[in-house]
Amino acid sequence: MFYCESDLKGLEKSAKILSNILNKLKNSIINGERELSELDYLAGKLLKDYNSESAFKGYKPDFSKKPYEYNICTSVNDEIVHGLPKKGKILKDGDIVSIDMALSHNGWFSDAAFTIGVGNISETSTKLIQTAELCFETALNNCYPGKTTGDIGFSIHTVARTMGFEIAYGLTGHGIGHSLHEKPNVYNHGPAAYGEIIMEGMSLCIEPIIVEGSHLIIEDNDGWTIKTSDGLLSAHYEHTVAVTSKETIVLTEI
Repeated sequence: MFYCESDLKGLEKSAKILSNILNKLKNSIINGERELSELDYLAGKLLKDYNSESAFKGYKPDFSKKPYEYNICTSVNDEIVHGLPKKGKILKDGDIVSIDMALSHNGWFSDAAFTIGVGNISETSTKLIQTAELCFETALNNCYPGKTTGDIGFSIHTVARTMGFEIAYGLTGHGIGHSLHEKPNVYNHGPAAYGEIIMEGMSLCIEPIIVEGSHLIIEDNDGWTIKTSDGLLSAHYEHTVAVTSKETIVLTEI
């Protein structure tokens, strides 16, 4: 949540820094970087340049035995979220990779993700990435005071199915502000006109997570990476947004 204009400026600053870093990571991939650990190293260097801290590195959720070691998550092909940018893990032509990153700056958190193709990708891969982005745009149109989190989720699920895909069940968006994960949960499914009412002053992470095949998910033996149960592809697209009395603003730009 943010509560006043000065709060919003703090949130906007954090999100602007995140946007700058993610765009540099995206351009690095476009320009030929294929080593995931090098992308993580670049993210760490840029965080220092911007006097910011990774919200992922050192984070220890209940399901994990140890804190997360990296600045970013890099999920390749059938990896849905929380993929590890391990040294020696190399992208190859035809892959798709989701880069997810969150940071804190002066006490304000922001979180965003994008999926990009590596070299020549299949038509299905292209459509999947475009669908994740379309799901976000549709959800954004259903995110304003008086609507509900159910309206957001319903719109995402409807678009995904219309395009021939599914959502990854159990993975959600969330509130954000003075911590990485705040209330409410922002599901990618759900009945319309249900859930928490969207109110002025909310800051949210809307993050469609779209899969090519089954909606079921599995956990890799590394203890972090969530993968599709059938080995098919996944795409992730996320932005931090702020709900104001006039409009809902996308704070992260990729």
